[in-house]
Amino acid sequence: GLGMNRAIREGYERVQREVVMLPEEYTGANLFNRVADLTYDAQFYFLQADLLERQAPPAEWARVFQQFLHDQQQTLPPGALKMRWISNHDTVSWTFQKQRPALAYGLGRMRALLALCAFIDGVPMLYQGDEDPAVYGGQGDSSVGFLAQIYGLRKQLPALQEGPADYACARATDGVFASVRKAQKQTALVLISFNPAAVESTVSLATPFAGEWKDRLSGERVKVEQSFRLAMKPFQARVLAP
Repeated sequence: GLGMNRAIREGYERVQREVVMLPEEYTGANLFNRVADLTYDAQFYFLQADLLERQAPPAEWARVFQQFLHDQQQTLPPGALKMRWISNHDTVSWTFQKQRPALAYGLGRMRALLALCAFIDGVPMLYQGDEDPAVYGGQGDSSVGFLAQIYGLRKQLPALQEGPADYACARATDGVFASVRKAQKQTALVLISFNPAAVESTVSLATPFAGEWKDRLSGERVKVEQSFRLAMKPFQARVLAP
């Protein structure tokens, strides 16, 4: 597989320098980073599918995602990029869930997962039709407006688009995922609830951030301290920035 991908890349480069290589491989082997611009993060998908199958509680969803992303980050070669996704042509049509993620996870959790893919480090991928069931003749709510908001914010904030991620310096209770992104002297605190209920989460930060920050998704002003309480709606995504 590695030799084939190298040959394909070299062949394209002989006729067109602007080429992006994305091997669709499921091993997670870091050796593919040698010949690819980004690699397919099937392991992240497998983790989601496992949590769903086991009916894991919300706190486990948040905790395991943070631990997985932290551990993965420690093992990747410098500059390696992962493509983040929650479904593809295989998982929808014939294997694993064998259905669209809105049906597998429910609309709220699906949107939380899509926000997670957009706000962690890497490149988010959306499988066509997940944004609106009408695209494939299905029934259900459209997520076009939601995706426009989270992808639009990702484009606006360099910290979300290109900044490194820290999955260990922030913790939140009650099934809320937390991470800190930084770039160009900009900091963003990402909080995503995997709880189907409204909660008041305690957010704890290793770095003593303080001041009035703004939720760039809701517009709400939030007083940020090293430890603070924050209301989270079911499956809500927040991005707090000074």
